[in-house]
Amino acid sequence: MASKLNNNAEPQVAAAILQLERALYHLALAKRDDIVAVERVDDVSVHRADTVELQEQDKHSIVRAGTVLGDRSRGLWRTLQIWLTQMEERGTACARYMIVTNVVAEGAIASALRAFAKNEVSIADVLLTARTAGKGRAGTQIQALINEVLGRSDDQLSTLLSRVELVENVSWPEARAIIANGFAIDPGVDQQVVVQGLLGWMTETLVTAWRNGEVGMISRTACLKQVHAITRQLVRQRLLPRPAADVTVSEVEHRAAQTRDFVARLVEVRADDETIFEAVEHFLRFSAERYRLAAEGEIPAREWVDRGNRLKQRWRGVARQTVIEEVGRSEDELGRLILARTTFSHYEPIGQDPCNELYMTSGHYHRLADDSDVWWTPSRPRHGDAS
Repeated sequence: MASKLNNNAEPQVAAAILQLERALYHLALAKRDDIVAVERVDDVSVHRADTVELQEQDKHSIVRAGTVLGDRSRGLWRTLQIWLTQMEERGTACARYMIVTNVVAEGAIASALRAFAKNEVSIADVLLTARTAGKGRAGTQIQALINEVLGRSDDQLSTLLSRVELVENVSWPEARAIIANGFAIDPGVDQQVVVQGLLGWMTETLVTAWRNGEVGMISRTACLKQVHAITRQLVRQRLLPRPAADVTVSEVEHRAAQTRDFVARLVEVRADDETIFEAVEHFLRFSAERYRLAAEGEIPAREWVDRGNRLKQRWRGVARQTVIEEVGRSEDELGRLILARTTFSHYEPIGQDPCNELYMTSGHYHRLADDSDVWWTPSRPRHGDAS
């Protein structure tokens, strides 16, 4: 039995994904002109004008029962060290600092931060807890790091710790709902598809920036534009007709359609069996899809009328041109040429959107022929009259 591959990249990949998800989360909650950066001044940071409003460190564990941010965790003390150093270099503290993890943090310091967030303890209590938890045997690397952090004054440590927010057990499914709400994604489309598309776009944008040696930053304004673009695409897909293969036609429907007037129009010009068979398929598929689009796609009934008028206008032009160009041809031959030039290769848009399914144009023409609004012989039709 083959042994399981030990993929050492898994933790790094999972951590990187968490950063991207958190960046999108902050963009959803950001103000209009805010910019979110990844791997600039921190794992994730929110920038407003020339000010860093929020810095975040993300700690991901691939083991759900794993321990993170314990009292002697390098991740915890290294984070505090970085933030304290930045405070000293800037001469000011950030408004908010967040430590985010996908599991529950353990240890006295984590508990103290939770209690402070609930106003159950004072910042002095949190500081005392940190100094107490930081005591340990000298000579170890982690103790040297802890000592360096705790070597700061009470004022410095209190300023930082009072702004630290511990965010635990983060969940992407829960975040998706918040992101959808934050961007006001249209509930009429699949919001999860929009959020996933937005995450993919953001990832590609950041990677492109990094490869070009640029800072990985995304603005909320750019995100909103992308949300609208993805939403429009989804709406357009909903309004587009299905591929012909997805619109089934039963044998019963096919046989019943053989008695319709549009088939008689084809027989009048002696269309071959293959042409008639395809015309019936197109007629039935168009009828089914027009009904679906009207019911589900919110295409107004007026558009079908306008589209029919455009097709009739085009048919009249084709018929006149064919009669002029094909002098000497018999009535049947002219009819077959008009039929071919009208229905074999033209793709009429639906509203402002291109329609690349031939049955939606050919079938519409045969629907018009069924109503005696168009015909294929150059002379007046034999069945009924056309308006």
